[in-house]
Amino acid sequence: MLYDTSCETFPLEKEVEIIQTYVGLQKERVNPELIQVSLTIEGDFSGATISPLLLLPLAENCFKHGIGKGQSKIEILIRFDRKHLLFKTVNNIAKREKTDTEKNGGIGIKNVEKRLTLIYPDRHSLSYSEKDGNFQLEMKVELANNKG
Repeated sequence: MLYDTSCETFPLEKEVEIIQTYVGLQKERVNPELIQVSLTIEGDFSGATISPLLLLPLAENCFKHGIGKGQSKIEILIRFDRKHLLFKTVNNIAKREKTDTEKNGGIGIKNVEKRLTLIYPDRHSLSYSEKDGNFQLEMKVELANNKG
């Protein structure tokens, strides 16, 4: 994976496979009676490219901040319509002790925001909010399609 992601762009299909593998591993380590995890993938990703590992930090955040001592729900949606990528997440905000890093704010979303601004200027949006104990994130990116 490290060799593949050292390039400027990466096949979107592979990026989605990385998310599928990551979510699959996380599902194996959590108690399915307490943690509901859903991953929805829609569209034809072939021929499109993306900056490598742009989606992974956002998926990781769902599990990092969404799993605590009680019940949780994590939903991830990846949709591509041959031009626009939509990556959407919803997760409960777990009640637990915050670490010093979390008190000061994490770096995952901030890094993604910086990368989007540098790589996809005027071709992206990223919004997130907390409401009623849930964290919601929505990222849209206009991607190039090598298939035309």
